[in-house]
Amino acid sequence: MRISRLIFATLLVLAISTTFVFVKGVDRGLSFQILNDSSQAVSVTVTRRDKSRDLGTIEAGSRISLMARDEALMVFAVRSADGREIESQPIYITSGVVVNISITQDSVDVSSTMSTPKNE
Repeated sequence: MRISRLIFATLLVLAISTTFVFVKGVDRGLSFQILNDSSQAVSVTVTRRDKSRDLGTIEAGSRISLMARDEALMVFAVRSADGREIESQPIYITSGVVVNISITQDSVDVSSTMSTPKNE
């Protein structure tokens, strides 16, 4: 009886540890890389779930990185100093991806790739 309890406790600890490692590896969140390839500073706003968030000004030739936790349908809007506004096509972004946003004079291109887990 004592050995059965010991085996059960060992298996329980092993199962919990394996589950923790698996979940930690899967929940990588969202990583955003925004590159301003235009010739001027731009203001960027992301809209998701009917809520907008101002990401601030990105200087010409600059890149910023952001992280987010939840997935959603997103649209990125860019406003230049001369008042011109352009938007990306809506894109559904899910966890475990790297989202690349490239801003040019005439477009906002959004693409995504699966992220690779880092060895910890």
